[in-house]
Amino acid sequence: MIILLNGTSSSGKSTLINALSKKLDELYFIFGVDKFLEPSMPIQLNMDIPDHLKIVDSSISAFNKALGIYASHIDNMIVDHVFQNPNWIYEVAESLADSDVFFVGVTAPLSVLEHRESQRADRQSGTARSQYEQMQKFEYDLLVDTSKLSPEEAADQIIKNLAAGRALKKYAR
Repeated sequence: MIILLNGTSSSGKSTLINALSKKLDELYFIFGVDKFLEPSMPIQLNMDIPDHLKIVDSSISAFNKALGIYASHIDNMIVDHVFQNPNWIYEVAESLADSDVFFVGVTAPLSVLEHRESQRADRQSGTARSQYEQMQKFEYDLLVDTSKLSPEEAADQIIKNLAAGRALKKYAR
């Protein structure tokens, strides 16, 4: 089973993953697009240069495609993603087409996301706002609002509803 979490920066995905990891009966490997990308970024990378953005986009596409290979060898995975580029959901859907995926939207009101973002030194102001509308466009198997649920309560909701979902399959081409 794959639990695919999608949400903006500061939505609470990492905290939710920690709560899920403690509550799930089975062992789940954790794959995060940020954890994959940040340690491997070239030092000279400048996100203000369009060609550099293309490199980042291409590397995330590679991560998306690699998820299918991982899923063919690992039974249980939690994937932390931000489908900021609308094409990424299609790549992930195709990559995981042969897998059971429970697609979870992790959200909160924009004002809450911006407040959280302002409290964290590792966040760039405006990131959550720039991602917010895109995250709302997707259909999910479950949507959890981290402004209303504690991480433990959100994890309980996911575990209670955990089943092979249908939402991601709709995005496979």
